[in-house]
This record gives sequence, C-alpha cells and structure tokens, in this order.
Amino acid sequence: MSNKLEIEPSHLTFTGPYNTASIAEIKLKNNESEAVCFKIKTTVPTKYLVSPTYGNVESGETVSIRVKLLPSTYNPLEYIKHKFLVQTMPAPLNGIDHEKMWSKADPAIIREKKLLCVFREEAASLK
Repeated sequence: MSNKLEIEPSHLTFTGPYNTASIAEIKLKNNESEAVCFKIKTTVPTKYLVSPTYGNVESGETVSIRVKLLPSTYNPLEYIKHKFLVQTMPAPLNGIDHEKMWSKADPAIIREKKLLCVFREEAASLK
C-alpha cells in the first residue's frame, strides 16, 4: 500500500469553553486503487467519543470521523498529553471482522499517523 491515503487535518483542534462538548473531524480520503481499513485510537478514551472508531474507505471515497471531546474541567497540563492514532491497512477481500483482523494483522502492513490535539479558547472570551 502506498501513501495515497490522505489523513486530514494534521492535528485536531478543540475550542473551549470545555464545560460543554467540543467537536473535531478527521477526514480519510482514499486515493488508492483498493479499499483501506482504518482504526482510530486515543491516549484518553474516557474523554472522547469517536464515531466511527473503525471501518473501510473504498477506493475514491472520503470518510469523515467525528471526534467529540466530552465536557470536563480544562486542565492544560493534562490536555497537552491527548493524542490520536490513525491506523490503516489494505482491506481484506472477504468478509471483515475488524476485531479479529486488527489483532491478527502483520505489523509490517499497518500504517500509522499520530494526530496531536490543540485546545483553544473561544474567540469571544479572548480579550
């Protein structure tokens, strides 16, 4: 698999206030000739809802993944450690059981891209 799968953005930006949910989006655009599987991981799964967390991106297709930061008290020292990992590999030709597929996959065919999180205050609150 070449690097024709575009993963955007290079980092996820969340805008405060953080006592309400904040949403960012990851887009996967498949410029490959074959389908690609993806899986999204995070260092802090209790702070985020990711939908979908895994799936396929068919050739020529773009998939949007919604990342929702759950409401909480903002702690810059904690939040700076938040990261996401997008893992991709060629999709198998037969039926897909994502759980088994990822656990049995050859690590040599898995591509990974890390996404850092950026936290910004709401523009109206900046003075």
